[in-house]
Amino acid sequence: MAAMETVSCPYCGAELEELPTQCPLCGRCIPLEPWEVVREVSTEWEAELLCGVLRSHGIPAQILSQRDSTRMFTVGALAVVKLFVPAVYREPAHRLLKEL
Repeated sequence: MAAMETVSCPYCGAELEELPTQCPLCGRCIPLEPWEVVREVSTEWEAELLCGVLRSHGIPAQILSQRDSTRMFTVGALAVVKLFVPAVYREPAHRLLKEL
């Protein structure tokens, strides 16, 4: 079983060992839904790299690939790979991705 990435409270920055529904330090509720798109790319490897960067900074992230793998399209709507984060982490994720 893989170790979980370090997760931070989006309000006080406390490092959390797991994703609780409430931060044990500041007591604020940490909603993990809804998830929002923070970046769209055309390759899965780029999405994986960006997802890893976000996770390494304590931001939960997921990938949804809409690539048509049967025809190997690499442009347009059939080659979209989306990177999602919980809405509460949207701003920190945008700042971090902008720095890259």
